[in-house]
Amino acid sequence: MKMKNVSLKDLVNRSRVPIRVVNDSTAAGEAELFCTKIDRRRDFVYLLLENGIGGAAYVNGKVYEGNNGRSAEFGHMRIVPGGRLCNCGQRGCLEAYCSALRFTRDIGLTPEEFFEKVKTGDPACRELFEDVLDHLALGIVNIRMAFDCDIVLGGFVAEYLGPYLDMLRRKVQDLDPFERDASYVRLTKIRSAGRRGAAASFLNPFLDTI
Repeated sequence: MKMKNVSLKDLVNRSRVPIRVVNDSTAAGEAELFCTKIDRRRDFVYLLLENGIGGAAYVNGKVYEGNNGRSAEFGHMRIVPGGRLCNCGQRGCLEAYCSALRFTRDIGLTPEEFFEKVKTGDPACRELFEDVLDHLALGIVNIRMAFDCDIVLGGFVAEYLGPYLDMLRRKVQDLDPFERDASYVRLTKIRSAGRRGAAASFLNPFLDTI
């Protein structure tokens, strides 16, 4: 929205139409909940893979927000002590290893260009992608250990992961101490999930009144 130094509370209070401020990962997770045939009583975690990495945890069909509204900040879960510098100022965060910035800012390629080079076997891009998947698998296993539920990958990076989902699942299997089947990792089928989820938060209460 290109807004800076704007009080969201004042914006909501001044508006003549209903406004809800929600994290993009939470909105995307709500799209998964409301726009698919997922059992709404089934718990799942939504992991958003874009220029940043976010998440949302859904328990019994409702988002778990935590005591301070900051639950599921998986992007800033440290997976490599003293590792790569993250935008948050910490080192070793999942976001520093698995966000789209690994191949846009670091090597100057768009996601489309990067994955095309991965597809055609470019050695440097294949090596980088292998590293991204290794760290993503580690993050996924940590989330699985904490929540013991399905993990849905979304965001524009996830749109390129279809051909490599089995590879990622194998890496997750190798790290999971309890299960030999990583089918609990899946890709969302919803594009623009954040927008759809934000709309659903208004649309579904309206439909319930009809």
